[in-house]
Order: sequence, then C-alpha cells, then structure tokens
Amino acid sequence: MNILGMTNADQAPDSSILPDAHLLWMQPDDFRTNVLKMLTLRIVDELSLNFNNFVYKDTDDKVRQYSIQLSSLGCLYLEYSDAIREGDGNRVLRCWRYMLPIFASSGCKNYAIEAFNLLLQHDYILPPQEAGQLIWGRFINVKGQPGHNIPNDLHMEHLNRILKQSISGLGANKSASAMQRVAQALGAISPFLRNFDEECKISQLKGVHNRQKAEQDMKIFLTELAPIVSLGHSRRHKTFTNPRDPLHMLSYSELNAWIEKHIT
Repeated sequence: MNILGMTNADQAPDSSILPDAHLLWMQPDDFRTNVLKMLTLRIVDELSLNFNNFVYKDTDDKVRQYSIQLSSLGCLYLEYSDAIREGDGNRVLRCWRYMLPIFASSGCKNYAIEAFNLLLQHDYILPPQEAGQLIWGRFINVKGQPGHNIPNDLHMEHLNRILKQSISGLGANKSASAMQRVAQALGAISPFLRNFDEECKISQLKGVHNRQKAEQDMKIFLTELAPIVSLGHSRRHKTFTNPRDPLHMLSYSELNAWIEKHIT
C-alpha cells in the first residue's frame, strides 16, 4: 500500500503512481500486464532480498529485516512448488541454485550436498541427453491435466501405500508368492482404482475447507502488516533479536571453499 500511496485497502491508488487507475480495466490486456509487471517489480525490489547479489546490507530495523527474509524465502518455496506442478525442469534447477547456499549456510548438510550433486551432474558430469533426463524426468502427471505434476518420489510413496493396502487385504492368504503377484500387478491396480473411483463418483476425503470470502481477512492482514514493512529504527522481535539471512551468511569466497571441499 505504501508503494501505491494508500493508507488503507479501501483507498484508491495515488494518481501519480498509477494514473487513471479507475480506467485500467478498460485498457488492452498487454497494457494491464505491463502495469502489473511494473508494480510487481517495485514491490519485489523494496520488500524482498536481492537473490542475485552476495552483498547484504544490514539495518537496525530487525523487524522489517526479518519480515523481508521470511517473505523472500517463502516466495522461493512457492516458486519451487509451482515449478514442480508445471513440470518445469529449468525452473526447478534454478531454484536449487538459490537453495544451495541457503542449505550450506543453515547447517542442512545433506540437503546442501544433494543440491550440489544435482547441479554438478547437470552442468559438468552428465552428457547432454542424460542431463536433460535429469531435469525433465523428475515429474509425473497421473491426471493428464496442466499444472498437476507431482515429483516421482511422491508418486512412489503413493504406490507404496497402495501396495501395503493390497497386501493387508490378503489376510490369511498372505504368502511370499501372493505378495509378489500383488507387487507385479501394482502398475495396473493403481489406474484401475483411480478410474473406478472416478466412474462411480467416489470422492476421497480431503482436509480442505470450503473457500470463504477473504476481503475482510485481507483488510485485517494489510492493517497489521503495514507498520511491520514500513521503515523504523531499532525495532526488534523479542524472539528473533538479530535475524540472520541464510542466503547471505556465506561470502562468495566461503561458498567457493565449500564447493571445493566437497568436490574433492
């Protein structure tokens, strides 16, 4: 709201920042898209970390600093999750490049090594064909609909659940040969069960609530958030008195040293 010159959610944007805002809906799609990109870039530049710069500027406003760190890492996770849903291997790989220094500086050794191995194999070790398989063969879309991809390892967990349920259903007939037959038929059992549920319109229980109108909640959220993201002096959270940004905790030379250590 500060960027748009607004003091509350009901106020119209400042005309000097967004001229003819009340007529914006009448403009062509390309024009509205460019306006949205312009405003988004301004918000990102002011309220997020610079992921492309190893130089981090510390401030005495620790409340705003912590909020920016939290929102930036949250946006990185949302970008990673959306890349998986869309089956975009290049975006997933780009997210792993940012997550490598975060994991390395946060003490998440195993995740950092996993990220390093992935990037090393794709960029230097594997031939082009296998490198392409590495980033584009990480997803599966069992529904065949856009934006419904899931990771391969998650799909394997789903198959393991079906296998355990099938073996449990054998009851007294459980034997090594029977369990082997169930495992061999798992590739046909999974789509059969899914198609059967769809044809019979059997809905699975999900822990999802009905979508409610969020206008009132959004106004409360903006009211509470506005004083946090605004500039202040010597503000600190009681619990997080001195938040440290995991993306910039390692210097460029320290990150290079970490990489050289794990190459050897």
